[in-house]
Amino acid sequence: MSNNEKDEIVRQEMLEELNSHKRKFDNIAEKLQSIEESISKIPKIDDDEKKLIEDSNVLNNRNNKKLESGKRFVLKHVFKNVVNLGNDVSYSAGGVEHFNINWYMAIERNESFLEFYFYFKTIAPVGDDWSIDTKVEFRMMGNNNNNVIKTARNCFKTEEEYGMGEIKSIEDIRSVIPENVDDYDHQTTFELLGKFNFFINLLNRLLKLLQIFSVF
Repeated sequence: MSNNEKDEIVRQEMLEELNSHKRKFDNIAEKLQSIEESISKIPKIDDDEKKLIEDSNVLNNRNNKKLESGKRFVLKHVFKNVVNLGNDVSYSAGGVEHFNINWYMAIERNESFLEFYFYFKTIAPVGDDWSIDTKVEFRMMGNNNNNVIKTARNCFKTEEEYGMGEIKSIEDIRSVIPENVDDYDHQTTFELLGKFNFFINLLNRLLKLLQIFSVF
């Protein structure tokens, strides 16, 4: 074999080795590019997650603010001749509209005690998923400042009445009536100060929010 032939064989071997190294470098370059692309997506995922959390916090803050502020109003009515109210007989008053709902108060005699109730009737349709969380301060102001104050909380999910129980005995009311006065006006003022939080269709909105979270 001549020297030229030997040189040609060596040259071919070197070319094959270089090509082999080149293929290895190309594979490494492709893997590096793939890693870079994956790394470039990480900040975007973080940004999307951060935005989702921020949106959730904004929604929670709005809901919490709404719950804290609530909707407030006062119902007030004067019930007359309360001491002569017959047993199991009730007086109802109200039908006063607040926030597109009619609100009512009622008193009923139960043996020797008076009981107080309040309830409501919606004016417009509100759908299936709704509730009204109430925080109520009840005041009964009789003659000679014979007062009673009670507080209660109740969550309405239907148009039902809510009773605050026995509020004052008939004898307690009669005890402040002046003697020897036949035509005395036995009247008692009932005042209801309510804080009402409305959750109409809130359940549907929460379900939609949960569906958004489940996508991620």
